[in-house]
Amino acid sequence: MTAGPISFLQKNKFHTFFSLALSAIFISILLFGRAGSENKPYLKTARKIYSRGMSEQYAFELLKKITSVGPRLTGSPQAEAAVELTRQLMEDMGLDNVHLEPTEVPHWVRGDQEEGWITSVGSGTTSVPIAAIGGSIATPLEGISAHVVEVRSFSELSRLGDAAKGKIIFFNRPMNPKLPNTFQAYAEAAIQRVRGATEAAKRGAVGALVRSLTLRTDDYPHTGLMQYDPGVTKIPAACISTRGADFLSELLKKDPSTKFGMKLLCAELKPVISHNVVGDITGSERPDEIIVVCGHLDRGGFLPLGFGVGNTQTVEKFKKWEYLFQSIGLFWLRPGGGGVDIAPLGQQGTVLIGLVPDSQRYFDVHHSGKDVIETVNPRELELGAIAMAVFTYVLSEEGV
Repeated sequence: MTAGPISFLQKNKFHTFFSLALSAIFISILLFGRAGSENKPYLKTARKIYSRGMSEQYAFELLKKITSVGPRLTGSPQAEAAVELTRQLMEDMGLDNVHLEPTEVPHWVRGDQEEGWITSVGSGTTSVPIAAIGGSIATPLEGISAHVVEVRSFSELSRLGDAAKGKIIFFNRPMNPKLPNTFQAYAEAAIQRVRGATEAAKRGAVGALVRSLTLRTDDYPHTGLMQYDPGVTKIPAACISTRGADFLSELLKKDPSTKFGMKLLCAELKPVISHNVVGDITGSERPDEIIVVCGHLDRGGFLPLGFGVGNTQTVEKFKKWEYLFQSIGLFWLRPGGGGVDIAPLGQQGTVLIGLVPDSQRYFDVHHSGKDVIETVNPRELELGAIAMAVFTYVLSEEGV
């Protein structure tokens, strides 16, 4: 292993837990060794990593340990417990220079009550599952109730004019089922969750309700992050399950006077100091060179398909190693990156590389109550760890 040190980074933020890359590198450090004078360099090493990883499935064992502390929203006691657990795991693995880096993080709490209900002339009052959107303000203790107006775009909202005042705006834009890549469908529809409350408040609305971002029809609300604009009145915002959204939409067609009520006890507290957890694997020949491997495991433990790698020029450089990933079941390398979570690093000239999993089941559990250890397939998770280990090894030998 010629480059080093390789630094691990844990980012403590909403729904973020300890790096999948840690298990990948731990597997690879046990097995690293040049493949000699093979016709296809590193192929023997890649196969060894695959064989060891799939027999031990260490990534899943690590994941069970990390998630054992409970939900890890930033600023929570569980998040701090995960920091300490991560530090212990890195030290137990024998990493060098394991230390904590202080960083300020937001501290939003969900609260212990999230209630939603629909009231109409024909159906009376019906409870529906909702979840506060991350960053939302609370409702008054008694909740709020108002007439509902359904829209599917911000342009529709703009055309409402004064009709939006005093109402709860119901953003009922579904993810586009025609798109083969559900990440694209998610990205196109997520704007209503991120910006919906602010856009509704600009027009005098008292609340925002957003259809959950999933292609399944079920009773699980899917949450996520939102943004308020400075100078715009903050209004409470929640996601409603897809089945609840369909029910509300049908009622509004029959009875436009239908009301929606919600009670949210969430709160935005003062930011707190948390920590990145960092450890090194020092290289044998060039210890002053650094490869940073970090992970944002956002319910991404599905079958890995390929890597998004920087830009077209960067992809072409790595194309010659594509056979290594094809040998363990990944299909391609193509232009891309690591998504919004590490995008700012790209502005500093960093080459971003992101593992891309199968997206068809991804949003069945994403940001919902189904995001639990029981929904993770250990083999698929391990394949992702193996792929990252192989890529990291090639980077350590070949550079960028």
